[in-house]
Parts: sequence; C-alpha cells; structure tokens
Amino acid sequence: MTAGVCMEKLDQICKKFEETYQVKAMAVSIHHHDRCVYTYHAGAKADTLFSVGSISKIMTTVAVLKLVEQGKVELDAPVTRYLKELHIPDERAGKLCVSMLLDHSCGLAGNCYQGKYGNAVNRRHLQQCIAYANQVRLKDTPGMCSTYCNDGFSLAEALIEAVSGQTYAQFITEEILRPCEMKHTDFPLHSLQEGKFLHADSGFDFDYPQEYVNGIGSGGIYSTAEDICRFFDHLMQGNLLHPATLALMNTKHAADHCGISAYSDARYGFGWDDVENPLFCQYGLTACEKSGGTFGFSSHSILLLKEQFSCAVTLCTQKGSPTLLNEELALAYLSETMPLVKRPVSNSLPKPCDMRKWEGVYAYNKGILRLRKEMDHYVLELDENGTWVRAEKLHTDRSGALVSESGSLLRHHDAQLRLTAADAHVYMVLVTPHPLDSALKRRFVYAEQLIPGEAKKTKWQQLDGHLYLQDDEWLFQRKFAHQPLLIRPHHLEGYGGYLCLTHPLWEQNEREAVNTLRFPGTNAAEIGNLLWINEKELQYGMYHYRCADALPLLEEGEYRFRDAKVHWYRITASFEQLTCYGNARMILLDEKGNVLFDSIYMNGIHDIETACYAGIIMDEKAMVKVQLQG
Repeated sequence: MTAGVCMEKLDQICKKFEETYQVKAMAVSIHHHDRCVYTYHAGAKADTLFSVGSISKIMTTVAVLKLVEQGKVELDAPVTRYLKELHIPDERAGKLCVSMLLDHSCGLAGNCYQGKYGNAVNRRHLQQCIAYANQVRLKDTPGMCSTYCNDGFSLAEALIEAVSGQTYAQFITEEILRPCEMKHTDFPLHSLQEGKFLHADSGFDFDYPQEYVNGIGSGGIYSTAEDICRFFDHLMQGNLLHPATLALMNTKHAADHCGISAYSDARYGFGWDDVENPLFCQYGLTACEKSGGTFGFSSHSILLLKEQFSCAVTLCTQKGSPTLLNEELALAYLSETMPLVKRPVSNSLPKPCDMRKWEGVYAYNKGILRLRKEMDHYVLELDENGTWVRAEKLHTDRSGALVSESGSLLRHHDAQLRLTAADAHVYMVLVTPHPLDSALKRRFVYAEQLIPGEAKKTKWQQLDGHLYLQDDEWLFQRKFAHQPLLIRPHHLEGYGGYLCLTHPLWEQNEREAVNTLRFPGTNAAEIGNLLWINEKELQYGMYHYRCADALPLLEEGEYRFRDAKVHWYRITASFEQLTCYGNARMILLDEKGNVLFDSIYMNGIHDIETACYAGIIMDEKAMVKVQLQG
C-alpha cells in the first residue's frame, strides 16, 4: 500500500470517530523513526494545548529515574529518606519505597482531591497531599497490590522538588522539555492565553474556564499530541534515560500478592498503564501505553521501543475512547508499513470457583452488589442506601460464566462475569471481547466478595438513617461532587462489621472505619477511611461531613460568610432570582446528591423541582442574594 493510501485510511478512522462522538476538538500525531509521519486536527490547531491528564505521570516517572541515574535517589530506598515531612501513622509505612510510587503499589488511600481539580491555581496542593497522608492509615501494605493511585505520583512530584531543589515545573522544563524541544507544553501555574488552549464542555450553560489540575505530577500538564510523540522520540533514542533504565521503566512491575493479577489488565510498568497488551503482543510487538483524563479532556499515548514508533491522541470530549482510537490508528499504520504476523498469545480466563461460593455480597469503589440464586438463574442486585434494587437477570453459559439475558452486563455488551477464588477470597472478573479484535478478551477484576458476619452493637449503628453533607469543598474546585457531597451510612443485614457508603468500610474500632478491598486496577482505587468525630460529624478522606438532620430552610435575603465552608440549607420554595457577588458559588442537589445547578456554569437559576439542598460557599468579600417566589 502506498503512503498516500495509508494516510487516507488513517483519516477515515479519525473522521469516523470525530463524527460518531461529535468531538469538540481532537489532535492525533504518529511518529516513526524520529519522524512525524501523520497528523490529524479537528477543532484545534497543531499548537493548541490540551489537558493531557495522567500522561503527566510519564514525565514524572522519567524525572524520578533521571534522579536515580544521577545517584541522588535509590528506587528501593524508603520514601521518607527524601520526604522528611512524611510521617504516615501506620506501622507498615516504613516499607514504602520510591519504586512503589511509580507502579501503583504504594498502599496510599489515593483520594486527595480537595483543591486538586480547580478553576484557579492552588499552590498548596502538594503540602495538602502530604498533610493528608500524615493523617490516615495506609489502605494496604506497600508492595502488596498495584491499585491505581494518583497520590503516589503527587508524592513523587514532591520528592523531585525535595531532591533537586527546584520546583517540579523547573526540573521538568530543564531536564525534559528543553532537550526534547517541546515548545507547546505548559503547566497550570498561570493563565494561558485565550485561543492557545481549549475550554471543555461543562454539561451546563457555560463551558469550563481554564483547567488547573494542581496535582501537576499526577495529571496536570498541558501539551499537544505532537509534543508527546517528540518526548517519546527522545526517550527511545536514549537522550533522556540510559537504555537499561528505560528497559526497567518498560518492564511490568505490577505487584500481585493477592493472587488475582493474572486475570487483570492492570499490567503496570513504571508510570505506564500497560506494558504487555495482548492486542500488540499477538503480532510480536511490545507496546507501552498511558492514558489520561480530566474534566472534559481525555488522551492516550503508545510507545513501541523496538520499532521506534509512537502515537498520541488528545481529545476535548466527554464521549468515545482515546485508547481504542489510538490503538486502532497504531495497528492500521503498522500493518501497512511492516510485515505483521498474527500468532496466538496467552489470554487465559479465570476458572470458575465452586458454585456454592458464588452467592453473596460483592463490592468495588463505586458500588455494592448482591448475587443470589432464584430457581434456574441468578439475580444481580445493586445496593441503594440499604435497599436492594434488581439490576440484572443472569444465567450460566457452557464455560461456567454468568451472562445476561439482555446481552449487556454491567453496561458492557457481550460480557461475561466469572467468579473465581484467589488467596481465600472470591472475586468478580468481568470479561469482554476486545472491540478491535473479538478473539481477544479484556479482563477486569470488578469486585470482591465480602465476608458475612453477625451484627455488632457499636456506635457506628447510630449513623444509620442519617444524611451527611460535605461542608469543606474548595471554592474554586472545578466540579463539586468528585467525592460524594452527600453520604448515607448504613449497614447490611448479615454483614456485621461493615459500614456502607457507596462502598463498604470495615469498622476497625470505634473511631475509624477502613477500606478492605484489595485487588489490582482501578475498581478498588481512591477509597478513603472514615473517622468518627461525633454522631453529627464525620471525616471521610480529606473531607468533613455534617449531619443534615437540622438543616435550616433557605430563606429570602442576603448571605455572607467568612469561613470558606459550604453552608447547607433545605429547599422548600422555588427561586425567583439568584445573584452572586464576587467569589461566591451556589449549588443545588437532588435527594441523591447529584448536582443539578452550579451558579458559575449556569445562566440564571431555574425552577428545579427535584432540588432538595442548596449549598453556598464564598470568600470573605463576597455575597449571595436570594429571592424566592411567592
């Protein structure tokens, strides 16, 4: 096939994606042997900056490894050797080594969100992240299991600053951006020039303003698809790291002491999401991949060292998968430019465990499920604040897996649910055909079975039936409810010892309820501990929650506060008008805690019949004026 025909095929793939998902803006770049061989742009120019999210982790990883090569950092050394201010209150913390920050096995709770995703700069975020780590126990022993963790890379960012004596941005600029001539990469430390970056769709009346991901090392860098490929070119040519160091970075390091990682697609290297993707392995190719996503932006990158090949996609959209688009483009290009011979690869599926162990309650970081048998089939139900809601009717196929009669299982088409045992635990593993090659199966450890127990009479039961609202979100947080604004603690019959929010926590003692889920990937990630302050106040992760039993009514008038807290009210009347003066913000929630209205993104307030709660937050010079109907 000629080069022109190959480029036409790539164009067709990009245009189909753009039209199918109504993409606001996108950019694609493919490099081969240190040369740009293909680009595609829609709604953006070649130098338009996208928020590339967690692709930032690759630059953070390279920065740490450069300090290793300089003899200033040892991968096996404890993190506290370099971060003197880190004092995690956990006897296991001494096992936390630098390498574990890079392969997601650090054991941190990983949900330090307050002030991270903002519409403004928060220069205190790194200090807040360390302060948070110094307040809570680890959720797992370091090195035990690789569960995706943003906070590990925030600590890596702090380590870079502590060891180098420079800011993260200065070190990355001097050691990576300038040598790689990455002229269109920037940091969320200042206002970017209008027209040089994209405004993501907020889902309300107005687009988001400039995004500031204040955890820069874990996901805050702005860049272009072309600059990402240029970075990878220099990485592959040995201009940034020695070949042996790069080989170490590109090796699978995902920890697996829970025995289930063999059935997980979480094949982490240092910084990479996947270094052994069967989609490429079946052609004898070793691809290192990293994706990224923030509010309204998503991205994906691929590096093939032996072939000196890189490919990057940056999107400004809420829809579509940059991973699938980038993988399709990479294979389309490679299949036309070099001989690829497909061969079988190991893609083993988990063996079903004893069916007598199947029934029970399972949990992941965003839900609690119950699997029970009815006559000749199974029923999968979802917990909604202590009430089981029927979700799916399942039956077993010839392989011993559970499949849905509707053809869609847990929002995945043609999926199987396999119940397998490992290390005395039972796990749900979701198996789906790969969209680009149905012969390959993608596998996700979806949920872990809880251990039944008799009900315990503890003070935690005093929380049942009560509603708690988060009252200390950051005024300039980009989107409220990244962590739940509303929680309803409750207990499940037959599972004493577990306190349930959207996920279960184990009642460690009368003061602390902790995470017990431990499996690789993302479904056990970002779970904080719950601290008992008193029956009216709770601390979940970084956030403070106050009981809503005695909320005042929202009345007509002027509201001024000086404490930077979210002040909550019950709503019983419709709005006539709402005016915010200065840095003030009002949000409206429905009874489930979903944000229905956010004053900084909506043009005037409307009559929202399902609104139950109003939250007001402001700085000391601001005011909110409320006028009600009638």
